[in-house]
Order: sequence, then structure tokens, then C-alpha cells
Amino acid sequence: MSKITPASPEIHFYTIFLFFLLTFSSCAASQPHDEEQTILLKLKQHWKSPPSINHWTPSNSSHCSWPGITCTNGSVTGISLPDKNITGTIPPFICHLKHLTAIDLNSNYIPGKFPTILYNCSNLQYLDLAMNNFVGKIPDDVDRMARLKYLILGANNFSGDVPKAIGRFPSLQFLSLVQNEFNSGSFPPEIGNLSNLEVLQLAYNRFVPSAIPENFTRLKKLKELWMTKSNLIGEIPEMVGDMPALEHLDLAMNNLSGKIPSGLFRLKNLTELYLFWNRLSGEIPHVVEALNLAAIDLSSNNLTGTIPDDFGKLTKLTGLVLYFNQLSGQIPESIGRIPTLKDVRLFSNNFSGEVPPDFGRYSMLEAFEVPDNQLTGRLPEHLCAGGKLLGVVAFDNKLTGELPKWLGNCSSLLTVMIYNNGFSGNIPGGLWSSLNLKSLMLSNNSFSGELPNKLAWNLSRLEISNNKFSGKIPCSICNANSLELLDLSYNRLTGMIPQWLGNLSNNLLVLDLRMNNFHGTIPGTFARGNRLRNLGLNGNHLEGLLPQSLINCQNLEVLDLGNNKIHDRFPNWLDTLPALHILILRSNRFHGSIGDSKTRFPFPKLRIVDLSHNEFSGFLPTNYFTNLKAMMNMDEEEKGERRYMGDGYYRDSVTVTVKGTTIVLVKILTIFTTIDLSNNKFQGVIPKFIGNLNSLRVLNLSHNILTGHMPPSLGNLRLIESLDLSSNKLNGVIPVQLVSLTFLEVLNLSNNHLVGPIPHGNQFDTFENNSYSENLGLCGFPLSKKCGDHNRPLIQEEDNFEFVDGFGWKAVSMGYGCGVVFGLATGYLIFLTGRPKWFVRMVEGSRHKKSKRLNKSARRQGGRRN
Repeated sequence: MSKITPASPEIHFYTIFLFFLLTFSSCAASQPHDEEQTILLKLKQHWKSPPSINHWTPSNSSHCSWPGITCTNGSVTGISLPDKNITGTIPPFICHLKHLTAIDLNSNYIPGKFPTILYNCSNLQYLDLAMNNFVGKIPDDVDRMARLKYLILGANNFSGDVPKAIGRFPSLQFLSLVQNEFNSGSFPPEIGNLSNLEVLQLAYNRFVPSAIPENFTRLKKLKELWMTKSNLIGEIPEMVGDMPALEHLDLAMNNLSGKIPSGLFRLKNLTELYLFWNRLSGEIPHVVEALNLAAIDLSSNNLTGTIPDDFGKLTKLTGLVLYFNQLSGQIPESIGRIPTLKDVRLFSNNFSGEVPPDFGRYSMLEAFEVPDNQLTGRLPEHLCAGGKLLGVVAFDNKLTGELPKWLGNCSSLLTVMIYNNGFSGNIPGGLWSSLNLKSLMLSNNSFSGELPNKLAWNLSRLEISNNKFSGKIPCSICNANSLELLDLSYNRLTGMIPQWLGNLSNNLLVLDLRMNNFHGTIPGTFARGNRLRNLGLNGNHLEGLLPQSLINCQNLEVLDLGNNKIHDRFPNWLDTLPALHILILRSNRFHGSIGDSKTRFPFPKLRIVDLSHNEFSGFLPTNYFTNLKAMMNMDEEEKGERRYMGDGYYRDSVTVTVKGTTIVLVKILTIFTTIDLSNNKFQGVIPKFIGNLNSLRVLNLSHNILTGHMPPSLGNLRLIESLDLSSNKLNGVIPVQLVSLTFLEVLNLSNNHLVGPIPHGNQFDTFENNSYSENLGLCGFPLSKKCGDHNRPLIQEEDNFEFVDGFGWKAVSMGYGCGVVFGLATGYLIFLTGRPKWFVRMVEGSRHKKSKRLNKSARRQGGRRN
């Protein structure tokens, strides 16, 4: 063993000197405890002591134990106060905390411009000011915070350009500028110089349309690139496949085009790929090395071809979302065997064939959505094998057969939407009463049997229309207190409508019982404050009077009672319903005159009214015509967007007569307007006020007893597409103002007493003989009867029609000429003879007779007074 030699005195001296030097340096580097506490208390006062920092109080414990404060070696290095209701500015003295490296003030209420006072925080490495109220530009010298590694400025109102200085942070690892108002520039290519950058978030901004800078592909350490809705155009650079660290790529909701680069599927670390809502085309690339992919969303593009069979290699895949494309072929069987698969959404494509039978057998499937395809065969037997299936959505396919029994045993189900298929047979008993089921939509199949005696207690939507269900409405429905939509229409249900259904209107939005075999009266139990928006009872055998309790349905938008046996007068009391858009009373036994409304603004939103095929009489309801505001001055396309009645909760549908044909409007455009009063006993003239309804699309007054002239104001119906005034007793000429109706497709004026020439021009040159048949006085194209000069049309003015029943200018001119000649001859005779006795006797005798009649009349009046 060697001997340890004692250290020399010189070594001891240097060791002691070095110890004191290090100790002195440490003390010099530390900021006094009291000074830091004073700064923090001053900060608390500046921010007006929000509750989150009320615990910042002087005490025996160190301020390093205060909420939101982090210390290292006894010095404050971090302030973290996210979502603490802090208001006001960031004060300059915050940088007096000399060792401060991190500031997190996310989700507060700090207004103003970017706080350049933070340039004085020389050690700052982490800065999170997201979700505040900052405005203006990010300064061009923001890189003065040279040590920053994290810069998070998302969800503010920064605008202008992203400064080039953003690309001059040598240590920056995390950059987030999401959800601001950058709108005058594109992405600075200098970002590609951030060689240490791992996360780049530029999503939800309004950059000028720009391609993805190829400089970005130099970010070899980048793990996350998030650029959703950033106004990207052009193609995805192929070189994106040369970013080896990339794990999360989100370029969704842009205008990217071209093919998906095959290099993306070579990225070994890629786990999430989101390219939805672009204009990408071509086929989906084959999987090469991206075997770690867990989520793929390529929906809402123009992709074609098939799903690559090697997607089955993605053994970590949890979500496959490919809806709204043009993909075709069969769904690969290999996908059904992926053990991690939870979410499958393939709807609105052209997939055909059967769903692979192994779907769900090996996985914990939660969502299975394949609607709007061409799929055939039956539902797979194992979709609920994992016991976590939340929804089966397979509507608009060609699926057939009976429903599998597992549907009745899958207690996790929330939604079953399999309408518009070819299913048949009975519904598995357990499905009706499934424990968690909220939505059951089975319409447009061939299901049969009776409705169940037990129904899921929290069911909110039950749609079974267009099937072959029979029997009565069971009381199980009255216990479904959560039910908001009940559609039993187009079945074979019988019996009376239970009175308790009216009580359900407290929750119900839609009650649709159309086209069944119900009889009896309409329930009269609609309570005040109910939520009912659609009541459809069309096509049954209901009779009696309308229940007055309907007046309690103040949210009612659609009331369809057509094709029943209701025997009542017109329900004027309905004109106070503020939301009523559609009123269908056709083909009943309503009678009497409609009369005038006592309401100041009756039917304020009524757009579709059908009272046809009843026994109404009297004059047309002029008072209503003048107040149908929803049929006046309506924007033709409502800001260019097509919207339908019931959007958001139910697509309303009604049966109407349009252009001479009875059709079912499966979806009702909010701009569609119609008045159908045909096949009644209305009499009198067509009121000129009807011309104020300039947004009217269809007007049918046929098969009544209307007389008088067609008002020229009909020419104001600028959007009219179908006008039927046939089978009345109208006379006079066809107003030339109708030529201006350029949307008019169907015109029927047959079986009237119209005369004169048929107007020419625009749509009138397209109508055929049957538009004018049985009007013996009409002439001109397209009729074979030619018009003479005496039939030359005259421009009409409101309340000043031409001449009645065939009197033209020729007849008037003849009368006028004869009168002039007779007058001149008589004057000449008087001049020659002075005062002919025969003329005096004729005039004075007439005057004497008139005087005697007036005297007798006066005596009679005087006698009555006495």
C-alpha cells in the first residue's frame, strides 16, 4: 500500500481561497430575500389583488412558497398565474426580479400592445401571454429577448405581419402564434432558420394566400407543425417527407391541392396526420414506414381510388376518418383487424360490397359511421364485441336483412341511425329499451310489428317513419319524458291519438303522425309554455273541431292538418302565433268565410298556406294578404346560403301542389312561399293588394267563383313560378304587366271569360294552348285564333282597366264620330229657325217631367218625417 503524502501548505491556502471565492460569488448572485418579496407585493398591488394572489402576504415563510411563484436556490425564477382574472398591464419593475426565467400569464385580461418592457428581463426563457387582449403588431425587434426558448402569443389580436425577427431566436424551441389577426403578410421564411424549433403553431390566422415555405422543411427537429386554417394554397411540398422528427402534422381547413406526398408515409415518427377540408386529389399513398400513425383524418377532399390494403399494418391506429371524398371499392378486411381501432368514419363516399365481417371482433370500437355509400349485405356481427360501441351510423346504403340480435344487447349504444336502407323484420326487443340510447332512427325501411311496451327512459329522438309498424300508440311513449322528436309517420298505426300526447308537448319539438289510420279528434291538452314546433297530422281520419289549446303552442312553426275530416270554421285565432311559417288545412271540411282578422299583424311569419279543397266561401281574405310580411321583400338566397326549415333539429316536410303537380317537399327551403286557396267557393274580385306579396313563388286560386279582371298588380310578383287562376269567372284582358314575370314556368288561365290578345314576350312565348283553353274571347299565339287590329293591347293602370267586355277603340270612335255629326247638324237647324218648337217642347217637356218626379219625391219624404 502506498503512503499518502500530506498536502503542502500552499495547496491548503489555494483551497481555502477558492472556497471563499465561490461562496462570495454565490452570495453576490443571490438577490436579497426582502427585495424580491417587496417586488412581488408591489406586483400584487399593481394588479389590484385578484383573489388568486391574495395569499401573497408577508409572513415567516418564504415568498417562494406563495401560489404561482417558483424559486431556484432561493431566488424567484418563475411567475405562473394562468387564468387568474388578472387585469391591467405588465409593469416594468417585474424585470427587477433578476433571475426571472419564466412568465406564464395565459388566459387573463391584459390589454394593450406587446410589452416591450420585458426586453429588460435578460434571463427570460419562457414567455406565455396567450389568450389575453393584446393588439397591434409584434415589434420588429422582438428578438432582443435573445434567450427565449418558448414564445406563446396565441389567441390574441395581434395583426399586421409576422416580423422577420421571429426567425432570429437561436434557442427557440416552441413558437405559437395561433388565432390572431395576421392579415397583411405571409409566413416569414426566416422561420426556417430556427434550427432548434420543435413546435410551430401558426393555425387560425388570416395570412394572405401563401404556399407552405420550403424553408420549413429545414426544421429537422420539428415535431409539431400546426397550420390549420392559415390560408394555405398550392401543393404540400414533397420535402415534408424529409422532416424526420415530425410527429404531428395538421394542415387542415386550407386550400391545398394536388396529391398527398408519398413521403409523408415514410415518416417513422408520425403519429397524427390531419389534412381534412382541402382540395387534395388523387389516391391515398401506401403506407411505407409510418407505422406509428395513430390518427388519420383526410376527410372533405377530392380523393379517389381505394383505401390501401396495407393500412392494416397500422397496428396503433385509433381513428380513420375519410368521409366526404370519392373513394370507392370495398373496405379492406385488414382494417377490421386493427386491435387499437376506435373511430371509423367513412361516410359520403362510394364504398360498395359488404362491411368486413371481422369489424369490431378484435378492437374496442366506439364509433362506426359508414352512411351515404353503396354498401350491401347485413350489419357485421361483432361491432359491439368490445362493449364500448357508442354509435352505429349506416343510413343511406343498401343494407338488407334483419337487425342482428347484438343491437338489443349493446348497452353502451347512444345512437342508432340506419334509416334509408332495406332492413326488414322486427326490431330486437332490447334495442327499444337500451339503457343509454338517446337517438333511434329507423325510417324508410320495411320494419314491421307493434311498438314496444317499454322504451328507453332517456330517449330523446325516435324516428320510425315509412315502415310497416301497426297497432296503437303504446303508453310506453308517455313515460319517455326526455323525448323531443317523435316521428311515427307513414306507417299503419291505428286507434285514437292519446290525449296524453298533448302533455308531452312540454318537451316535444316535433310530433309527426302523418299518413296513418288514426281516427277521433285531435288532443286538446296542449299546455301553456310547451315547446312544440312541428305538429303533423296529415292523412288520417281525424274529425271534429280544432282544439283551442293549439293557441298555447307559441313556438309552433309547422301546422299540417291536411287530408282529414275536420269540420270547423277558419281558425282566425291562430293568426296570433308568432312563429307559424306553414299552415296546411287542405282537403278537410272547413267552411264559411275567412273574414277579417282582429289581430294588428296577423300571421307575421306565414310563408306557406294551403286551404285548398274545402268549402270556404265569401271574399278572398284581403286583410291577410296585406299583412303577410314574410312573403314580401325576402332576400332570394338569404346571403347566398341555402337553408331549410328545421335545420339543426329536424328537416320539416309537407305535401303541396306546385306547378300543377302534388309533391312532397322532403326539405323546405326557407325562401319557399306559396298560397293555395283552390277548390273552394271564394267569390268576388282578386284584390290588387296581392301584388304586394312580391316574394311569392306559387299562387293557386283555381276552381272558385272569382269574377272581375285580373289585377295588373300581379306583375309585381317578381319571383312567381306558378300562377293558376283557372276555372273561375274572370273576364277582361290578360294584363301585359305579366310579361315581366321572368321566373314564371307554369301559367293556367283556362276556363274563364278572358278576352283580347295574349301578351307576347319572355315566358309568354313558351306557354302552350292548355294555359288559355276555354276562354272563347282570347286570340293570338299560341292559339289558332288570330287577332284583328281592334284587339291591339293597351297598357293598363291600376283601378283603370281598358274597356269592359270587348269594347275597343273602334266602337268608341264610331260613337264619338256619330255624336259630333249629330251635334253639328242640330246646332245648324237652331241657328236657321231661331227656336224650333219641337226641340223646345222635347227639352222643356223632359225638364217638366223631371221636376214633377222631384216634387213627388219631396212630398213623400216630408210625409215620412211627419
